[in-house]
Amino acid sequence: MKKIAILLCLVLSLCLCSCTVNLPVGNGTTAQALTYTLSTNPEKDFTIPLGAEHIDFTEYFIITTSEGDEIRVTSSMLDLSQVNTAVAGSFAVTLSYRGQECTATFTVVDGGNGGEGGNGGEGGNTETPPQPTTYESVFEDEFLTVPRGAVAYTASGKANSFDSLRGVQFLQRDGQVTLTSAQSFSAVSHVTVVVSTNCETGMKVSVRVGNTDLFAEGQTTVTVEKAQTSSTLTTLTFSSIALLSGEVSVTLTPTATSKSMYITSISINGNGGNGGNGGQGGNANQMPAQVYDPSNMNTDTLGDQMAEIDGYIGFSSEGTYSCLVVPVQFAGDNITSADLDKLNKAFNGTAADTGWESVSSYYEKSSYGKLHMSFDIQNVYAAPKTASYYNGYSKTVDLGYGETKIQTGTELLLLEVLSKLEKEMDLTRYDYNGDGCIDGIYLIYSAPVDYEDANSIYWAYVDYYIASEEDNQTFD
Repeated sequence: MKKIAILLCLVLSLCLCSCTVNLPVGNGTTAQALTYTLSTNPEKDFTIPLGAEHIDFTEYFIITTSEGDEIRVTSSMLDLSQVNTAVAGSFAVTLSYRGQECTATFTVVDGGNGGEGGNGGEGGNTETPPQPTTYESVFEDEFLTVPRGAVAYTASGKANSFDSLRGVQFLQRDGQVTLTSAQSFSAVSHVTVVVSTNCETGMKVSVRVGNTDLFAEGQTTVTVEKAQTSSTLTTLTFSSIALLSGEVSVTLTPTATSKSMYITSISINGNGGNGGNGGQGGNANQMPAQVYDPSNMNTDTLGDQMAEIDGYIGFSSEGTYSCLVVPVQFAGDNITSADLDKLNKAFNGTAADTGWESVSSYYEKSSYGKLHMSFDIQNVYAAPKTASYYNGYSKTVDLGYGETKIQTGTELLLLEVLSKLEKEMDLTRYDYNGDGCIDGIYLIYSAPVDYEDANSIYWAYVDYYIASEEDNQTFD
């Protein structure tokens, strides 16, 4: 039995959608399709001070699944078109997710003006102290880009990459890194960070406001343990008894020279607006200036990086290889012979066939003739369920040794496809470097594309899947 990793390339095509149904599983039972419940957060106050800024409306909503799991609410799910804190009154914010909606009404209140005032003078205004606000910055790429209007950050070291689940990735071998806010804050009571690591010995996190350390779990430096899955995140809240002022800095410290440290977001509870570099938003959406320094040049190949980060690797950048391509036809859909002919031309055709480059000719030309790829188009795999079923599929799988992972519809489809193929062919022919891994496979879906749906599994992307003996999923 050998462990197998598969570089999975999912490419969209074709059409049709249908309703969610139930999936019969191997033991004869039926796994019910997930349902979702949208609600407002009962722990939040829906009264907003007049003129309040940087309000994180995602904290006011909750999405839960029928299995009791919580789905993270993102800004893209919210309709904020009615938000107006400049005048007293009310406005509505609506959360939309998978065809459901939940609306919350917010009331904007004015702190009011003082009366006759002072020692017999002419009154004047009695100012209400500004209320603390939560400033959340969720990172969108390795350049620390944040949503418009959010607090920008700079890093003392260069990020290696970005993971859609775990956030900005810093390699532990590159040493300690500190993220610092681009503006100062006052009356800071606590700072919350969301982080993760895949290192066996974990990573360390500390937070400062100005020159003062904050505490979490009674310590100024907290050790974060290795995440059980790539979607497992750790939330730490660092706080101070006294209200603090200054720039906010978050330091990630490695515990080893391999694997990675990830940071998803930073939230500050306090009052902002004390200057900073660039005012509102800073240069959050501008790529930092790049300086070429030969002594610090990273000469690692993509393969080196992949092996360093997660221990897997796909095709080399030179040589001659064949790659599996499997058309996946969902229940109720139909992939025709004409579709298969187009698919073969898209992967193996010439510029004359397509009007542009095929996948094969693109790699041939872009590698200057050093990489020769051919693609083995397999017979259509007829999936037993509809596209919507797999899109909503989520199951907790016990790996043993106290570890679990969430199996998605993508992984379920992949395992179904490979279970069929291993009965028809020797899959080891697609393991060119002999590391026990199928080097690559494309799944071409007969499913509609919704590029506005961040939760869809049917847009084109590249992923990897690692199965081991604990999964009881081995393919030879």
